Amino acid sequence: MIEPVATHLDEEQGRFDAELGALLAEFRVEASQPSASTVDLEAVVSSALDPLEIAASLEAVGAGGWAVAGRFDRADVFGLASLLHERVTFVPGRARSDDHLARPGSTVDLLRGAIFAVPGIVFTAALRAGGLHLAWWCLPLALTIGWSAGQVVASLSSALRGRADASGERSALATALVVTGLVAATVTSLVAVATGASSSTVAVATGFSLFMAASAVLVAFGRERLLALALVPGTLGLVGAIAAGPGGVPTWAALAAQGLTVVVTVAFAVHECGGRRTPPTLCRADRPPLVRAAVHGACCGLTVSVVVALAVRGGPTVRTSVAAWPLLLSLGVMEWQVRSFKWSVQRAGRAAGEVEQFRRAAWRAFLRSLGLFVVVLGALSVAAASAIAAGHRAVPVDPLVVQAILGVAFFADLAVVACSGLRDAVACWVAVVAAGATAAGVALLAGVDMSPSLAGHGALVASVALLLALGATAHRVVRTAAFS
Repeated sequence: MIEPVATHLDEEQGRFDAELGALLAEFRVEASQPSASTVDLEAVVSSALDPLEIAASLEAVGAGGWAVAGRFDRADVFGLASLLHERVTFVPGRARSDDHLARPGSTVDLLRGAIFAVPGIVFTAALRAGGLHLAWWCLPLALTIGWSAGQVVASLSSALRGRADASGERSALATALVVTGLVAATVTSLVAVATGASSSTVAVATGFSLFMAASAVLVAFGRERLLALALVPGTLGLVGAIAAGPGGVPTWAALAAQGLTVVVTVAFAVHECGGRRTPPTLCRADRPPLVRAAVHGACCGLTVSVVVALAVRGGPTVRTSVAAWPLLLSLGVMEWQVRSFKWSVQRAGRAAGEVEQFRRAAWRAFLRSLGLFVVVLGALSVAAASAIAAGHRAVPVDPLVVQAILGVAFFADLAVVACSGLRDAVACWVAVVAAGATAAGVALLAGVDMSPSLAGHGALVASVALLLALGATAHRVVRTAAFS
């Protein structure tokens, strides 16, 4: 009695293997077509640790109800997945290489930091050139609009590149450039009319905003070398203005150098957006991430600009602008260390055997990268204070302390965003900015004298609050490390 039963089971297994082989061969052929899924169904079925892995792959390649009911007599895909998991011999999958991991940080990231460092430094050069009277709100507004535009450009590029929509990406980024220019010109013109500011303020603010958006476009297309080439005129103008001292360089020459950098950067960005362009494949679900990216960039730009023009009546000065240099110059190092952190945590996720082990490794990687960044930021801050003191000027202690605290907060912010926590980061920024704006509004309505000292203390409190909020968020999000 045993032999016939065994023979029957062998025949059933043979029929099953034949049908399974036909199914796998059929979808292996489809997967070789450019428009089809690239899921290796055979490898997934043989190495799956759970039937859900097989079910997801069946759905991905389109093995729907006809395959389930017609070939294997199962009611749904999950039933077929359970059958395959039971019948197919387990074969351990090949170990994945580290090629899919995010690249570790490198000196290339220092150039990326120049995107946001150069506008603030160039602004100082314009001040040193003399003869140019800019409103106090010029740089804050320019950085807010430009940084927001840069974040939107990065978000658009990431979304469309993930959908292999190259022509749509070019179209979307070209539109972002045009919209940035229009928004910057319109907003700064309205503020200039309301405050009686000069037309040069409008031109400088619009130019800085366009520069930052165009720089983000070049970085999105991987054209950092073109960005470095575009920065040459502005850098030469900066060096000349600093070397000659106040009034040593004609105003038109200093402005021409910075203007040429803006024009060349925008021209390079427009060229990269050239070619065949079609409407981008965006949908309603893309709106919230784009809005969050815009708000995130606006908060970052506004906060940095507060350090540059920290409650100095009559507009920012060279002294307060130099106080922001450590934070601006360290942005590249920040990018470098955040990338290294992400790479380290992804590797730890592959090696850790337990959840708690991974959490400890992730937090150690965060603290290690943060520590290296803090060392660089601290050294730059000491150098800036020494340079200001050497010129027999009073060292702006409050701006230097605030920019150092904000640097640490920015690092925590980038780490949270790298771990798919943009929503959490934006919530922290909005809460602190709203609280600060509310406190300032109440003080103004109450008739409090907003002296530079009081404003500096307020900025210090706000920066500490931001650091605490982002630090607590980083401790929670980093230990989950769901990377985008």
